[in-house]
Amino acid sequence: MIVGGLKNGDIKACCERYVKWLERYVKVEIRYLKAENRNLPVERILCKEAERLIKYLRDDDFIISLDRKGRMMDSESFSELLSKIMNEGKNLVFIVGGVHGLGGEILKRSNFVLSLSKMTFTHEIATFLILEQIYRAFKIIRGERYHY
Repeated sequence: MIVGGLKNGDIKACCERYVKWLERYVKVEIRYLKAENRNLPVERILCKEAERLIKYLRDDDFIISLDRKGRMMDSESFSELLSKIMNEGKNLVFIVGGVHGLGGEILKRSNFVLSLSKMTFTHEIATFLILEQIYRAFKIIRGERYHY
C-alpha cells in the first residue's frame, strides 16, 4: 500500500515494469491511498492516513513498513526474510508512507520496519526501490541471476 499516487510518469512506468516482472513469481496488488490534506498538522495527517491504511489490513497479514528508522538489510538477507515469511504462508503487505512518513500506529502494527537507506526518499522513489528489491529477492530465492 502506498500513500499518495505515482505522479512522475517515468517512475510510474518503471514501477509498472517491475510489477509485471514480479507477477511471474507472485500475485501483486498495489493499492494507492489518497494522501491527506497537507494543510493539517503533521500528527493529524499521520493519524488520518494510518486510519485509512488500517482498514485494509488483516490480522494474518505480515506487514513490512518502510521507515528511515527501520532496519537496513542487504539483498540476500531481505530475500531470506521474504522466503521465511512466504514459507509460513503469510500474506505480505508492504506499506510506503506519504510525505511525512508513517504514523506510530502503523509502525506499531508492523511486523517488520525496513529502511531502504539512511537517506530520505520521496514515496515514489521508495516505491520503485522496494519493488526492485522484492523482484531481486525473488530472483535470489529461485537461484536465478539477479545482477544486471
